[in-house]
Amino acid sequence: MSIRGMLRAAVFLLLIRTWLAEGSDLSSTPKFHVELSSTVPEVVLNLFDCKNCANEATVHKILDRVLSNYDSRLRPNFGGTPVPVGVSIYVSSIEQISEVTMDYTITMFFHQTWKDPRLAYHETNLNLTLDYRLFEKLWVPDCYFLNSKEAFVHDATVENRVFQLHPDGTVRYGIRLTTTAACSMNLEKFPLDKQTCKLEVESYGYTVDDILLYWEGSGNAVQGTEKLHIPQFSFLGKTISTKEVFFYTGSYVRLILRFLVKREVTSYLVQIYWPSVLTTVVSWISFWMNYESSAARVTVG
Repeated sequence: MSIRGMLRAAVFLLLIRTWLAEGSDLSSTPKFHVELSSTVPEVVLNLFDCKNCANEATVHKILDRVLSNYDSRLRPNFGGTPVPVGVSIYVSSIEQISEVTMDYTITMFFHQTWKDPRLAYHETNLNLTLDYRLFEKLWVPDCYFLNSKEAFVHDATVENRVFQLHPDGTVRYGIRLTTTAACSMNLEKFPLDKQTCKLEVESYGYTVDDILLYWEGSGNAVQGTEKLHIPQFSFLGKTISTKEVFFYTGSYVRLILRFLVKREVTSYLVQIYWPSVLTTVVSWISFWMNYESSAARVTVG
């Protein structure tokens, strides 16, 4: 018998004992008898509240029911109001910013949140963390990075996707990915320059009639940037914004994340400026030598 079952049996025996004691003569009740609510901890009583527990059979029942008639080809509330989709990002690292290829590489945790009433359940109040293989069975937003050159989802040791399902049908979907995104730079002040690189998120096919993207958590939608260490750059800050763009296929909501960085000049001083200055100064020594000492002048020059 499991520990939960043993605790339930013990509480059941206490209930019987209390009922028998209350049904007998009060004069025969021992002085140490008190109410059950004061003798049985609340956490034990909660074992009988099935809303706060879920066994394997219950989860099987929930998943079988919600997926039996589920059509992943259709968005939630198809034909009705658009689906609000919250987006948040945790930046793990920015590995490289290249002025040669005009791009940067970023690794992040990309989270999306939306509500799908078709996935609501009432058997338990617990949230369900689902296997990443359900990705093919559920509808998910078709968000993509507008300025991405290439990207991939990490798969060590398994594909880095996670679904969390809430009783009201709220779905939280997270992936860990790395993308190389275009970053147009102005190099007029190189290497004393500051650059702004963007990451733009947009729905690929759904217009504002179907999906409304927004930054979840407003100012806290993007986190992790305070710990960034970027080679040859200092991180100055970030900003987020939202705008609506228009194409011939319709209107789309675009989320924009901007990174402001400043180039570290120290490495350029050591590798370029100081060697150039020293070479120039040494070459000037030849002008202080006697013009007849041609061998020495040639050697220094």
